[in-house]
Parts: sequence; structure tokens; C-alpha cells
Amino acid sequence: MRQADPDGWESKPQAKLLKRITDLVLTEIPRDPAAAEFEQGATLGRDAQGWRRAKFLARFRMFFRFHSASKVIAIAWVNDKNTLRKAGASSDPYKVFRGMLVSGNPPSAWDALVEACRMPPNDPARGLAEAALGPMGAVDDLGVAEPAAAQGVSKRKKRR
Repeated sequence: MRQADPDGWESKPQAKLLKRITDLVLTEIPRDPAAAEFEQGATLGRDAQGWRRAKFLARFRMFFRFHSASKVIAIAWVNDKNTLRKAGASSDPYKVFRGMLVSGNPPSAWDALVEACRMPPNDPARGLAEAALGPMGAVDDLGVAEPAAAQGVSKRKKRR
């Protein structure tokens, strides 16, 4: 995109989307993944309340879970132009992601989710990610236990 339009590429919708996703993943979500702005309540169903979502560019959603003690955030899915937010639509990102959860992809068990999020060393996208983020290194064991919320135990008090 930069090569095709060196002066105006940053104003293209795809560039703005990529910039916003990058900001969320690298800065905003890591700053406080438990922030109230990321809570989704029971929108995905009572059994999926451990999932968080970031709203951005009006109709986009990024779904993730986190484990504070190990400082791990698992980004599971970002909707695309075919699944823009429109309440009640079959293509609504909440409905699509709920269907994905019901089908088991992404997995509901924390260890399985972390494993599913790992990028294999031979993945062609790894070179792009490392160019943008720096070397990933090898992570064999994160030593992460199932988050309390996923086990049905909530550490948060109800807000009134």
C-alpha cells in the first residue's frame, strides 16, 4: 500500500484499520485489559462472560481474554468488513463470535486458547510480525493456570 501510494497511503481505510488494531494490541488493551470499557456483559451469553471486547472505528470489535498473573492476553478474533456491527443482523460480530464459541473455535479452555493463539515458527506471517514487533523467541511453557473467571469464580464485585 505504501509503495503504491507513498504520499497518501496513511489516509486509506485499510491503513487506518491496521493502525487502530495495532494501537489496541500494543498499547490500549495491555494498559488495562480489565478496564470497564472492554466488558461485554452477557452479550455473548452468561457462559462467555470471561471474554472482553474492544470497540473501535464504530462497527469493529476485537474479542480477547487475559490472565493478569501471567500477563498474557489472547486476542481471539477481529471482525472484518463482512461482519460489521449491526444489531440483529446475522453478520453482527457478536452473533458471529458467539457461533464461533459454540462451535469450539476459539476454545473455551484457557490452555487450549493460549495454544491456539501461538504462531508456529514456520508460519509465513511470523516474519511480518517480527518485523513489526521484534523477535518473538520461543515460548514453550507460559505456566498459566485457568483464569478464575473461566472456572466460574469471579473476583470482581458487582457494580451498583
